[in-house]
Amino acid sequence: MIRMTWKQFEDKYQFETDENGSDLVEIDSDRVKEIEAKHGDNAWRYIWTVCSEGSDEYFVAGYAVVNRMDYMIATVPNDFSAEKCEMGESVEIVEDYDELSQRPKNELAINPKQIEGSPQLNTYLHYAKYDLWIKGELKIVEIFAEQNIDDYVWFSLAIDGEVMETSEYSDWNPEEEDEKGEFDFDELVKTELMGNRYLGRDCIVETFMKTRKWERHLPSELIEDYITEGKA
Repeated sequence: MIRMTWKQFEDKYQFETDENGSDLVEIDSDRVKEIEAKHGDNAWRYIWTVCSEGSDEYFVAGYAVVNRMDYMIATVPNDFSAEKCEMGESVEIVEDYDELSQRPKNELAINPKQIEGSPQLNTYLHYAKYDLWIKGELKIVEIFAEQNIDDYVWFSLAIDGEVMETSEYSDWNPEEEDEKGEFDFDELVKTELMGNRYLGRDCIVETFMKTRKWERHLPSELIEDYITEGKA
């Protein structure tokens, strides 16, 4: 799976849009048939399948059946090999790390995606940072989350400055607010650290054990320097 921001994805493949500005095309639309007639056996290079699994959305190059929703038609063909497409080469949309790292942390702010002429949208921006041992290396793990005016929460998980995932936090549903109470960012962090596919379940235990080992055998000043300098 390839990770891109939405802007990178759009800029690279230049998707067609209809008169309403939508880039989504129905599976059995005439436009898909036109592309297939025009490009023949290479039509899959211009067609992307929009797929959804739970709260996660991703885009498969060519034709996909599992979790399929719609198609998107690119004006710039993909350059993947046929073998990769048969295996389901796909793009996952993530937030831009530079933008995430520059925004305010743990405070209420005006939504940067504010639409001109619309009421001001306030977003609560959450942030947490950890030094964790992952597969024998010390990594900086960051979790960014934003809770918008509708209370929906999206989070991004970054490892060493690379966003690995941007997803809706499925364990929080604002329609169940009466049952769950206020949104709990600490619970989101706990959930993602213990079960995220990019971290693995052992990272917390390994980090704890490594830290305890340092505390027993190294002066505290040396431990602090070691972590600060990012040495693994």
